Amino acid sequence: MVARETEWYALFALALTTGMRPSEYLALKWSDIDWHRGTASVCRTIQISSNAWTFYDTKRKRSRRVVKLQNFVLEALDDLGGQREREHDLVFHKGGQPLRQRKIKVEFRRLLAAAGIRSIRLYDLRHTAATLAVAAGVPLR
Repeated sequence: MVARETEWYALFALALTTGMRPSEYLALKWSDIDWHRGTASVCRTIQISSNAWTFYDTKRKRSRRVVKLQNFVLEALDDLGGQREREHDLVFHKGGQPLRQRKIKVEFRRLLAAAGIRSIRLYDLRHTAATLAVAAGVPLR
């Protein structure tokens, strides 16, 4: 797997297996991860403008949820643990600043090309996660 050898592996593994929206996984904090249960709490989003970023509660109560993390995703996140940013507790950041979706989209397209996979939108990982879950027998709810 091409992504496994990059700094983006944990982010894309999480996105592909949980169906989280980009604004949700970019707002994920270390304190949202329950290592004993193997889950992550989705309770906020992040919006980044040209010079500022702000956390918001999820748009709907129904969007607040706990998602199960697969073991390989937990391991990938654990590998990032040494990069913990203290001030904001963000899982995915660059130098303490939240990652921008634009940067992630560029890296995603680069990884797809390197793997010989046709280009899809970053948001399509959310739909792919749902398809994989249904194929694995997970109830739609």
